[in-house]
Amino acid sequence: TGADGITLNADERFTVQSGGGNDSITVTDTAAGTVINTAEGHDGVTATAAGANNTAYTVATGDGNDSIALGNTGDATGSNITFDGGDGYDTVTLTTDVYDTGAMSLSNIEKLVIGGTVGMTAAQFSNDTEFLLSGAATLQITDAGSGASAANTINASALTFDPNAIGNTALLGGDGNDTVVGSV
Repeated sequence: TGADGITLNADERFTVQSGGGNDSITVTDTAAGTVINTAEGHDGVTATAAGANNTAYTVATGDGNDSIALGNTGDATGSNITFDGGDGYDTVTLTTDVYDTGAMSLSNIEKLVIGGTVGMTAAQFSNDTEFLLSGAATLQITDAGSGASAANTINASALTFDPNAIGNTALLGGDGNDTVVGSV
């Protein structure tokens, strides 16, 4: 228990299990297979290593109002990070990048903050669509992996927009004849 501060900064496989408390975990470098689990508390995970080039790792925050920030990666191509917010009100922040060439997965999040144009596939988006979309930016649902002109059905009916960001936040389909389901 307590407020732990942990930094992962080596091209190695880590297993982190923090106890209760408001923990802070920073990932600047890691290797495939890394697992980060936090327990109850208001935990923060900041990853500047995007899991590029198929470096797969998992971040699971337990109970509490947690925050996960992925940014300043330089290259999220092939990002294979799995985020699970767990119970509580959890916020994921993504900066400008294209995450659609990897297997990035988001689940159990209540708020997605985007800072710039963020690209993800329809499959990645459909994994968890019941959240508040915020930020002065664009969430681009791309056709990567589906063919250049694939037609996707994007079910955004459970998505809500942050009223403070209306007019500054957009949800766009890809190059195909996409169908977006939802209302504003």
